[in-house]
Amino acid sequence: MVAEPVSPEHAARMKAGVEVFQREVRGILVGRCLLCHGGESVEGEFDLSTREALLKGGSEGPAVKPGKSAESRLV
Repeated sequence: MVAEPVSPEHAARMKAGVEVFQREVRGILVGRCLLCHGGESVEGEFDLSTREALLKGGSEGPAVKPGKSAESRLV
């Protein structure tokens, strides 16, 4: 597998997304969600400890649709 170079615009959007997550989302997940949905204890097979796990979802399927917050079950 060969990685394709990322355009500067795409890289800037990715960086901005990480910054928004760190500033506005991470604290909420740590304070309210990770006790039951992270680490060794994962209720409903819904793990929030990594981005990949978050996007995969749990026993009820994906809870997040990137770029489509109105269609996402996680609020």
